[in-house]
Order: sequence, then C-alpha cells, then structure tokens
Amino acid sequence: LNGHGLGASDVFVALLSNNKQLVRQVDGSTVQKFIDFIRLLGPLDTWLSFLVALCAPAESAVGAMQQLVLESIFYAGERATPEEREATEKNKRELLVALKLSEGRSLGIPLGSPLSSKAPPLGECLSSTLLTGGLLDIVISWAHPPRWVVGRGVLYHGPQELGLKPIEKTADDEDLTWVSLANVVWVLQPERC
Repeated sequence: LNGHGLGASDVFVALLSNNKQLVRQVDGSTVQKFIDFIRLLGPLDTWLSFLVALCAPAESAVGAMQQLVLESIFYAGERATPEEREATEKNKRELLVALKLSEGRSLGIPLGSPLSSKAPPLGECLSSTLLTGGLLDIVISWAHPPRWVVGRGVLYHGPQELGLKPIEKTADDEDLTWVSLANVVWVLQPERC
C-alpha cells in the first residue's frame, strides 16, 4: 500500500513516533525497504519521517536504531559482510550527495602573511592555508541518469538538465560530474542571490 497515497506509511510513522518498544522491534530489512521507497518513489517526507521516527521516537534518541540507519546508508562498518558493504555503498552512491573541496579552485584572494614578528611559523597556524591560498570552492556530485523520472533508482536530475556548468574533471574523479555548491544553491533559491 505504500506509495499509493493511501496513508498507510503515515500510520506506520505515527505508531513508531510514540512507541520505543515497537521501534526496537524494527530490523534492517524494514529500514532497507523504506530506503528502497526513497530510491523508487523519491524523497517524500513520509519515508524520511519514518527514518526520523525510527531514530528518535518521542524525541528520545535510540542509539541502536541510529546506528542501523547510518550503517544502511553511509558506512556499513568494519565487521559488515561484503554484501552489506556493497548494499550500503550503493545506497550512499545513489541517494546521498558527495562533497569535496575543489583542489586548486580558490574562490578568494589570499589574506596575506602574519603581521607580527612574534607570530608562530605560518605552517603551524590553524588556518595557514586560508591565509595563503584563499577559500576553496566546495563542489558536489550525485548519482543521476541521463534523464530522471520517478522509479529510476536515483533521486535527482543531472547537472546538465539543471543548467549547471560542471567543473573540469581531475584524474581521481572517476565517472563523477562535479559542480560548485554555490551554483546549486543559486538554482535552489534564486531569490536569495
């Protein structure tokens, strides 16, 4: 019944939201089923509300459930089986946005060297790279098909469909397309620019 607009998942979320004992009965296969709903039907608030209710029913954290969700979508852990690691990496690659500092793409000018002769050597300063190299651009990448539609297995349109100019690829980029986070924020909230 999930995904048909009948409210079945809302009832499930309401049950979990107020019942820690019921939350503790949920296993990894149920969590994976809701992650698959996100993959197939998009990031509807119902699926995300389920994960929130699972992690903190009645606004009280349940560490074991938080760990289960984390292991399902971000890091399976050292003791995970190869199958669990592969499933987690697939979820991470297809459902989460990757971030990194763009090497060599400074957004600002260097702030200069220290003014005082009593200052520690520049290399020992916590923000020495900011002082000498300026701010680095934050770039993001995400899984996307050539043309996104509901049920496609990933959540987002690609940079080209959104009119975002990709940055130049480096040797370690594999098959990822990276765009400046500043460009994405502009697309999402143009009235703020």
